[in-house]
Amino acid sequence: MHAQHRHNLKESGDAKHEDPYHIVSYHEIMEGLVGKWMKYFSLTVVFFALLGLTTVQIIATSSNMYILDPTTDKRTWSFIWGGLFSLIAFVPTFKHYRAISVLGILTTTYVAWFMTVTAAIKGPEEGVTYEGPQTIQSFFNGFVQLLFVYGGHTSNIEVADVMDSPGSYDKSYFWSYIYVFTLTMPNAVTVYHTYGMQALYQGANSFTLFERSAARDLGIIMMTLHQAVAFGLESPRQYCFIMCMSVFNTRPRHFDYFK
Repeated sequence: MHAQHRHNLKESGDAKHEDPYHIVSYHEIMEGLVGKWMKYFSLTVVFFALLGLTTVQIIATSSNMYILDPTTDKRTWSFIWGGLFSLIAFVPTFKHYRAISVLGILTTTYVAWFMTVTAAIKGPEEGVTYEGPQTIQSFFNGFVQLLFVYGGHTSNIEVADVMDSPGSYDKSYFWSYIYVFTLTMPNAVTVYHTYGMQALYQGANSFTLFERSAARDLGIIMMTLHQAVAFGLESPRQYCFIMCMSVFNTRPRHFDYFK
């Protein structure tokens, strides 16, 4: 869809194609290929989806920090990290986000393998139990988690558009999925093998399963950094309503500082 939309812009002589500051968005493609009604429909869906995802990052970070320092309540941690995360929205485009994305990869790699290795060394606890889904609801709870891990979102379009070689995006996307698989599956299997249903019932935070140590606390800090990166990947699209309403009809000044 991205390639077809770029081709259409070029063939029609649209000034957007030659504008180095224009980044193709999902709703723009929907408008070009389907119609204006789909633009506003997809814009609405994407807005609320990303609003939910950014909220999840703040909630998860406050939960992590509460484990690290329970003297401050989770609501206060949410305000603190929500404010700090919002500063990432000043990064103009995904082209300027590359180094930050590498940080996100390194941090989540550490956390995943910390949990995998620690759980594997410890082995199954005494009396550990394993259960499959007993109800339709519990089945879909697990299914949704898998979709959340492996599903994509509309930022993929913008990532592809700022690549030096957008045509290679499909290969990059494939290998990124393989890499995610090497993080999530060993982690899920070893932690569930060691803790069983305790992983489900002992709170909603995986860090509570592991004894306090320097490695675990470092993992919490690493995950906080990762969630900041994830927040930044999702939050800029929340301002798409403002852009579509043409509130900003000129190139943002802060682009000049990132040339």
